Amino acid sequence: MPKSDEAGLYEVPGDYEALWGAAGDDWPWYRSQIQGARRVLDLATGTGRMALLLAGEGLEVCGVDSSPAMLAVARARALSLGLRVDWRLADLRSLALPQVFDLALLPYNGLQHLCQEQDLGRFFAGLKGCLGGGSRVALDLHLPQPKILARDPEEWFGVEASGTSPAGWRVLAEQSRWDPLSQVLTQRWRLGDAAGTLRTVELPSRQFFPQELRRLFIQAGFEILEHWGGFQGQPLDGSALKQVLVARRSG
Repeated sequence: MPKSDEAGLYEVPGDYEALWGAAGDDWPWYRSQIQGARRVLDLATGTGRMALLLAGEGLEVCGVDSSPAMLAVARARALSLGLRVDWRLADLRSLALPQVFDLALLPYNGLQHLCQEQDLGRFFAGLKGCLGGGSRVALDLHLPQPKILARDPEEWFGVEASGTSPAGWRVLAEQSRWDPLSQVLTQRWRLGDAAGTLRTVELPSRQFFPQELRRLFIQAGFEILEHWGGFQGQPLDGSALKQVLVARRSG
């Protein structure tokens, strides 16, 4: 039987980066958003991938994450690169930072970690407190995919060729359970190593449909500036896999 390790998705940064880490194709789009910004807030920074790129552009950067293990890797990388980043251990639901930022980034599906309505309310309240009037927020997240939402929750599905983590793990199969009331998609991945050991990891993620996403930002006091179906400005239609959005804080 597979060993369950459902709380450990972010506890081993090397495994996470090798098996689920971002491909990096988002950087040109995020880089295009920094024009005119001096202070940038990188939310759900993880191991600091985006924050370090921003710091390399000469910006004042604050990277926030709730995982001590991920932040430890980020700090070590900043030190090795000679880059200065203000790393903060904090939860997206309780943002309270002393600075006000020109731009906030929430890359790689970070908003989807907020699964409860009260989580979203607390996030937007904290986000507004971190941004001055006219400051912007840019983010990307998955566009809900009907084929995945309609999967049999008891069935395991094959995955495309997976990388191998430093500890020797590979993703063998995935399972999805959709709750239409909470709009939470819980995905489980079965991992295996060369010795035949199996384990599973789990991640619940809130699914945001496009009109709902826009409404959330507008009700929170933001003006929508851009909303696309990909990093190259693809139309937001049935063929899209991602949503990318830019909004400006009113007032």
